[in-house]
Amino acid sequence: MMAACQVKGRKRHLLVDTLGLVVMVVVTAANVNDRDGARRLFEKLYQIRQRFPRLVRIWVDGGYSGEEFMRPCDGRLSLDSRTRVALANRPRL
Repeated sequence: MMAACQVKGRKRHLLVDTLGLVVMVVVTAANVNDRDGARRLFEKLYQIRQRFPRLVRIWVDGGYSGEEFMRPCDGRLSLDSRTRVALANRPRL
């Protein structure tokens, strides 16, 4: 990460499509846990879910891992019965 791109005290949680185009952004304070920031993003996404009928899979990186976060029956995370959250692991060399 380049030092010029850093803004102290803020985290950005992004939802992008398969082309990398930004669909949604949630900005939180830096002291907010990544998992809590993602939950806020999913809560916003749930409010406008009808705009994304083809959304069926959301990949998250390692910062969002953890059994509590990945549990699909967690009511704070569930979008609907079609949408699944999956952990995108880095390839091992």
